Amino acid sequence: MRKSVKTDQQIRFILSLIKENTDHYETQADKVNKWIKMSILSLKQTDISLLEELRDEYYQKASAQKQTAKELQKTLEMYYDNQNYYHFLNEHSYIKT
Repeated sequence: MRKSVKTDQQIRFILSLIKENTDHYETQADKVNKWIKMSILSLKQTDISLLEELRDEYYQKASAQKQTAKELQKTLEMYYDNQNYYHFLNEHSYIKT
């Protein structure tokens, strides 16, 4: 039987996936950067340029993931604010529906 998952749990799960992706992209970019530094004397300029492009792509992907995480975090905060507001109204309402 399927279990119902709350909205905040869904958002937190997606945030955890984004965090994993961000960490992966940053790690890959750092590895490429390290490879460039270690091999700079033996690489052709075109190879260096291609590796730098790859590194920059990883950094851009990490940056995009961070931006997405910020937006989802705002969504999660709005969700909690909304839940707290309705909880407050229900507790302090004189007219029960």
